[in-house]
Amino acid sequence: FFFSSRRRHTRCSGVSWARRCVQETGYYYGENKGQTPEVIKLDLNEIFFLSVALCSSDTVAALTMIKSEEHPKLFSIVFGEGIVNDAVSIILFNAVKNTFKSSTAFSYTVPLLLAWDFIKMSFVSILIGIISGIGAAVFFKKFRFISHSTVVEMSLVLFFGLCSYLIAELFHQSGVIALLVAGICLAHYNWYNLSDRSKFTTGYAFQAIALIAEAFLFAYLGLSSFEYLDRRWAIGFILLECVVIMIARFTAVFILSGLAYMCNKKGWNVDMYELTIVWFAGMIRGAIAFGLILSVNVKHADIVLTTVLGVVLLATLVLGAIMPKFIAIIIRLQEKGKKKQNDNLENLLENQHHGAGLEEGEYQAPVSSTAKNFKEVWKMFDEKVVKPFLIHDYDKLKEELNKHKGLYKMGEDRHEVKANIEQLLEK
Repeated sequence: FFFSSRRRHTRCSGVSWARRCVQETGYYYGENKGQTPEVIKLDLNEIFFLSVALCSSDTVAALTMIKSEEHPKLFSIVFGEGIVNDAVSIILFNAVKNTFKSSTAFSYTVPLLLAWDFIKMSFVSILIGIISGIGAAVFFKKFRFISHSTVVEMSLVLFFGLCSYLIAELFHQSGVIALLVAGICLAHYNWYNLSDRSKFTTGYAFQAIALIAEAFLFAYLGLSSFEYLDRRWAIGFILLECVVIMIARFTAVFILSGLAYMCNKKGWNVDMYELTIVWFAGMIRGAIAFGLILSVNVKHADIVLTTVLGVVLLATLVLGAIMPKFIAIIIRLQEKGKKKQNDNLENLLENQHHGAGLEEGEYQAPVSSTAKNFKEVWKMFDEKVVKPFLIHDYDKLKEELNKHKGLYKMGEDRHEVKANIEQLLEK
């Protein structure tokens, strides 16, 4: 679902940075203690830093409320769009740093330099991640003796992931993006090369590490807010930024999705309820925004830093508290709407099954011909070339998987088939 929804992720996040740069005014009302509020004009580089940092969203609160088993498509869209938002924000932040390293003046070359740095950094970071992930898969496939030790396997997985990050940072690229791509490659290919015990141990170990890191970030964010209480704060500007984020988020999600629907009605299968959750989930700004803004040294650093911190705290505390109830209400409304249309939907699916000659239990989601052809070509290349090259004894594994997947055509229960496949992978 994540990769099939990649175009929706890009539409909802790729324009965020440009949109916020246009909407940012560059002015703020500073409120010094006991003094008359002053009007400060932010420099161009400060506007860019502020805009890029506030592009990153924190969808953790929303993902905890959306069950991937019950709503796989919605979970995929929210999760994927959050990743793309963070990736675009991190890469653009580094590109802005490189562009304004020598000068803060605006010229016609600034957009060109930003675009070039963004493309170059994205390509190189993704390439480093792919090389690290593929290198790990080849290493685990060739040196099978390491599968006798779960500790060694888990340590090597961590080592290859860390290497991708360090190599990218060494060449002044985005280590986070390289690590993300390396993780995707490790999950897609190298997971099959692990021993049975390591598949479960590694998964739970990294979940524990992720939970600890996430808890540390939120704790640090809360504790650090007391450190900046004596800095200059612009409450009015913080509230204005929150309103701008809500309006800009609405524009990116609903208006662009409406345009996408008009261009591709057959391939669009996201309803208004799901778009509402995507809109609300993406308004929260998290630790990534604060972490990025901490790394800059600008003229009005206090204003830029406290503004981002204020937006993050306000969005996390207020919207995070509303999030569970809001998502529960929207999902309930969605289920009621689907319940009313069950009879018509069943008739439509029945006609589609008989008309298209499908077996019972199969359903073909509408997909555009271009996307379908590209997906089929990549899947064929991945199955015929890439997986046999990177996965140990893949042909034998594929035969066993296909035999169990054949139960779908025999009309067996999907949950039973899924359990059988999971048991096979455990073995």
